[in-house]
Parts: sequence; structure tokens; C-alpha cells
Amino acid sequence: MKGLIVGAGGEGSRLAQFLCEDLTTSVLAPIIFTISDDDVVEEENVNVQNFSAEEIGKNKATAIANKYLGFVPLKDRIKKASQLRNFDFIVSCVDNYTARALIFKYCHENKVPYVDIRTSGRHLEAYANLEYKEIIKTIDTKDVKSYSCQTAYDKKNKTYQRMDRVAAAIAAQCILNITRGINSPLRIIIRI
Repeated sequence: MKGLIVGAGGEGSRLAQFLCEDLTTSVLAPIIFTISDDDVVEEENVNVQNFSAEEIGKNKATAIANKYLGFVPLKDRIKKASQLRNFDFIVSCVDNYTARALIFKYCHENKVPYVDIRTSGRHLEAYANLEYKEIIKTIDTKDVKSYSCQTAYDKKNKTYQRMDRVAAAIAAQCILNITRGINSPLRIIIRI
């Protein structure tokens, strides 16, 4: 089985940690995960994402693949449906709605199970396997900005919220469900 994780930032880097634990205990074996991100680790990522100071300047997907067994890095931004082919399921941990819309459309048209997680400060949203008309309502397809899992307030005040870890744990459970043939719809919205 092959899974694609799109985005290796806050949520994606934490998800990789959970999945690595499951891979090493044979809960998920034999799955090969490809993790995709064209971004590099920056100093500001070290305190809020699953990266160390030694990884600054390295591609995020490569840093995750070097840290955890069972991950193959893809140092590209997902921009085309052809990049999503040949995966049994896709996890969206992206920071923009354009990529989400592409993933949702591809998964719907090709009947590929998906999980989508997003956080911002103390806000979390997690979705899995909703009908296209339902999931597409959760994004503004005209919004082309990129977002962070930490709010501007948190960044300014150097506070850190842990919703990225909560979202990653939810996504890890959804992946376990998918590998067991359980593709039930999921919609979770949490504001603390």
C-alpha cells in the first residue's frame, strides 16, 4: 500500500512521527509513505514544527525521510493531478486552499480515500472521505494565500499551540482506518 502526505510542516511533520511509531510496531506495515513539500526548514520552524536546529536549510520532506524510516521524500509542491497518481490514499496537510481543491477533486474523481487536517492556533478541522460537494464547501477556492498552523498572535507573542499534534493524531487514526478498509466520512471542528 502507498500513501501520500502532502505538506511536511506543522501537521505533516507531526503526522510522520505518529506514523513512524505505527510502522515500527507493524501496525501499518507494509506501507510506503511519500511525503511532499518544496519548503525548507527555517529557524522559526524549530520551536513549532517537528524539526531540529540541525535541519535548518534542509528540505522539509527530505528532513522527515532522513529522520523516519518508511518515508520517501518528494521535494515538489503538488500542483497537478498527475502528481497524485498511484497512491492508495492521500493526506492533505497543506497550507493553502488551491492545493486542497486539487486534492479533493482528484480523490473524488478517482475514488481515492483522503484525510484533510488543518489547524490555526487553537482551532482544528479534520475531514475524511466526505462527498465532493460537502468538502469543497469547507474552502474558499478563490483564496490563494498560504496559512500557518500558528496564528499571527501566537507568533508575535512566541506562544505555541498544540493543535497540530491533535490533528496529526486524528489523521493517524484515519489512516489506520483506511488501511483496515474503513473509509467512513469524518468531520471534526474544534475551537478551544
